[in-house]
Amino acid sequence: MGLHDGHRGPRHRPFTTPPHIVALILEIRRERQYGPLRVRFFLERYHQVYVSAPTIYRILKQHRVPRVSLKRYRTRRVDLGIRRGLRRVSRGDQRVLFSRRQRCLWGH
Repeated sequence: MGLHDGHRGPRHRPFTTPPHIVALILEIRRERQYGPLRVRFFLERYHQVYVSAPTIYRILKQHRVPRVSLKRYRTRRVDLGIRRGLRRVSRGDQRVLFSRRQRCLWGH
């Protein structure tokens, strides 16, 4: 007979996210293509479920869900010409970049 190696992992995990919450997170991600933070806000607002964003990120990684594509956000930002709160203003024959604070001071 002799000694046998036992199972080294935990026998149970009492604080794991319930399977129905995991299924809800994966469904929201599949339907809406939200990132972990927006999934968290969506769960809080419409399902009264409170799960942290790192937990949602870990669940998505465990299920090998790819990251959200940022293409739609980048194209919109480029099209509008917005860059970190700066705005182009024509002053005579020169174009000047004003920050939000300077726009308040100059009235733009």
